[in-house]
Amino acid sequence: MDKASLINEFIWELLSTSNVTRKRRRSLAEKMDISGPQWLIVTAIDYLNSGGGVPVTDVANRLDLKSTFVTTQIKLLMQKKLILKTASPNDGRVVLLHLTNEANQKIASLQGRRNKENEYVYGTMSTKELREFSDALKQIRENAELLENGEALL
Repeated sequence: MDKASLINEFIWELLSTSNVTRKRRRSLAEKMDISGPQWLIVTAIDYLNSGGGVPVTDVANRLDLKSTFVTTQIKLLMQKKLILKTASPNDGRVVLLHLTNEANQKIASLQGRRNKENEYVYGTMSTKELREFSDALKQIRENAELLENGEALL
């Protein structure tokens, strides 16, 4: 198979995998009584937070969502007592997002299921293979972002 055909096959596998994982996310979201996009926002905050909160723009950019959509969903998640907002101590214009204790407890209650599902899906790959695959996907994402932003050197 030539490289162009292999790239095309890889793209279709990524798209198909994305569809399947969206269904898994929706199933987990239902356990928290939230939507699939809200689950992504909650888990993005969980993943991106290094202790001081996560700017709304970082969540929107990482998920490739409009900040206005994320802000609307955050309001709904705040009503469900899953997210708190604070102003950045460095810049009062920046809104930082934090998960509430309730959100952390709900995520923790699903962790066993998530671990089992992840082991089933990724268990055939070694730690080294997972690292290499993750690094490759990150590079593909970064290249695609450069292309989309008109910054790619073609």
